[in-house]
Amino acid sequence: KASRARATVLAPGARAAVNLSETPDLTATPLDKISFKELNPRALIAPNFRVYELTKSDLASRRAIDNDFTSEQHLRAAIHLARLVLQPIRDKFGSFTPNSVYRSQALERVLKNKPTTWLSTSQHARGEACDVEIAGMPTLELAQWATDKLKLFDQVICECYDPRQGA
Repeated sequence: KASRARATVLAPGARAAVNLSETPDLTATPLDKISFKELNPRALIAPNFRVYELTKSDLASRRAIDNDFTSEQHLRAAIHLARLVLQPIRDKFGSFTPNSVYRSQALERVLKNKPTTWLSTSQHARGEACDVEIAGMPTLELAQWATDKLKLFDQVICECYDPRQGA
C-alpha cells in the first residue's frame, strides 16, 4: 500500500492542535534540544512540572491575553528555572503551584497598567523569575531556605512579607 502524505494548513498565527493524551517526558532532554514550535503543553520538563505550568495565568485567561512563550530563549530559561529552582522546592516542601513564571509583554502591560508601547524589564518577561508561596509556610522561611540551599539565582524578593505578622 502506498502511504498518503497529509498536510494541515493553519491560518496565520494559529497553533496546531496538540494531542493531550500524549505526554512526552522531556525531563532529561537538554535545553538546546527543546523547541516551543511543536511542544506539547502537558510535556514533563522537570519530574513534577509540565510546560503549561510555566505560562499559566488566571489574569491572562480572564482577559484573553496571549501568554505563550515568544522565543526559544524564554522557554529554555523557564525550563531551566523549573528544573533548578522549582523542582528542588517541590522536592523539599511538597506540592505547590507557582503563582507566576513566564509573563508575556502583553500580560506585563495589563498587570502593571502600562501603555502598549511600554516594554517590561521584569525577569518574568524572560522566563527567569518565579513567584512561589507554600501554604502554611512563612514567606521569610521559604526565602531563607532558597537562599541557603539553591544559590542559582541573583535575587530573592519577599514581596508580601510583613515583619509585624512574621509572614
